[in-house]
Amino acid sequence: MRKQACSLYFITLSIINLIYSPTILVVSLLSDGYQIKLNIRSLIACNLITYFGTLLSALSLYFIVFASINRWCASSSNTQRRNLSNVRTTKWLIFMIIIFFSLLFIISLVTTGLNTDNTTNCGIQGNEVFVQVYSIFQFILFSCLPSFLMLLFGCMTIYNIQPYRRMALTLSNNRRTENQLIRMLLVQVGVQLLLILPLSAVNLLLSFPNIYQPTANFYSCYFICRVIFHMSIATPFF
Repeated sequence: MRKQACSLYFITLSIINLIYSPTILVVSLLSDGYQIKLNIRSLIACNLITYFGTLLSALSLYFIVFASINRWCASSSNTQRRNLSNVRTTKWLIFMIIIFFSLLFIISLVTTGLNTDNTTNCGIQGNEVFVQVYSIFQFILFSCLPSFLMLLFGCMTIYNIQPYRRMALTLSNNRRTENQLIRMLLVQVGVQLLLILPLSAVNLLLSFPNIYQPTANFYSCYFICRVIFHMSIATPFF
């Protein structure tokens, strides 16, 4: 398993999820379930919780995306493409992914603040246009783009492995391990799509109050979607 480059994504994903569980997940459950909002205790707490919550969520999603790409490369009949799925390249990609998203979400660290107009809450500060544009950006980044990439490379991986399924030859241990990783990945992709899309859609609606006026039932669904989303990120992938 350790010789498979894809397993490095799964290991890193598990580490990210295990960091998320006792930190962001606990803060979210205290806020939604018990109205203990740690993120409004101070501006620093607001900034850090928002930043690391966004960062860890994105890393969890995109490690699955890159695992999908890795399986597509590994299952390809093209030798050069298969070489891209080696362990050394994967280690560098993991490092670059972490650096990229750490820098990308500095915008949330800078623009997040405490809003005390009606009730104190922590969120993105700015004019209405900026908040709406940022919400659309997050919807694309957390929902549309990873969903599209997961489905795309998942389907292409299935297409690549069809010839192997039609072969009546006995599979080697290496090929058997690769097929197991592919099945694990496809299951994870399907689960992530089902758990992430609802919250992304709800958040997008909340960003446009002129188009849709939320009701009490809507907010109940919103909190349920939040819990499902956080649990999907917090659940370690074994």
